[in-house]
Amino acid sequence: KLDILAQSGESFDVGAEMIDLTLSVISDAAFEYPLSIEEKNNYLKETEIAINEVRLLRSIPLRARLGKFIPKVRRARRSVQSLMKMGTKILESYHQLKSPMKGTVIDLVVNNENYKSDKERVSDIMTLFFGGHDTTGYTLAWILIELAKNQEEQLKLQKELN
Repeated sequence: KLDILAQSGESFDVGAEMIDLTLSVISDAAFEYPLSIEEKNNYLKETEIAINEVRLLRSIPLRARLGKFIPKVRRARRSVQSLMKMGTKILESYHQLKSPMKGTVIDLVVNNENYKSDKERVSDIMTLFFGGHDTTGYTLAWILIELAKNQEEQLKLQKELN
């Protein structure tokens, strides 16, 4: 996808593209789960809604108590449920694999006897998913932006990699 954008000369959001790439890599490598475009978009949308509500809950403590009366709080709770369904789908997908890879994140979570339930496993799957995608994606984006601005550094890196 990036090659096509680069060849066409179109501008694009490096951060969004790196987040997209990072979600795919984490999903495939850590969880042995092929995340669809629709699932990526849903994940990003639901995560944003949930995070925005958490920020508000921290600054307005009564919001949590009155949440059932506040449409945005109810919507954020549905977002969390949607994210947990995604985590459950990832866990169920792993259980259906004929020969799962040993040592992956999902393998370690599934085979860890310290978990009391699959709900705990799903919570950790989603925590790891969230913790990995944002920081990594934006770090890659900043690296690419800086390399684009510094041709000499870009050439040094190319030489080193070749």
